[in-house]
Amino acid sequence: MKTNEPNPPEPEDEDKEVDLFRETNVRYLGYANEVGESFRFVTPTLVGPSYVVAFGYVFADTIDKGIKSYKANGGQLTRNLTIETLDCLIW
Repeated sequence: MKTNEPNPPEPEDEDKEVDLFRETNVRYLGYANEVGESFRFVTPTLVGPSYVVAFGYVFADTIDKGIKSYKANGGQLTRNLTIETLDCLIW
């Protein structure tokens, strides 16, 4: 007999590492330039620093992902490591 009870929640994986740049509120720093642009006509001096924050977020995330890939690859520089790092930078 089939019941309409919802599935029990999946147990949390306690060993799973939280991605600081994508799973926390830090990810909103990537949108800082949008906030700066929205205030361009009110306070134009905020536009430049907002881009610095957004670019800093992108570069920090790219470096973080590159280091994690490097360690997972046994500390060897490979073509795949380069592709993964550039993919993170572009996206």
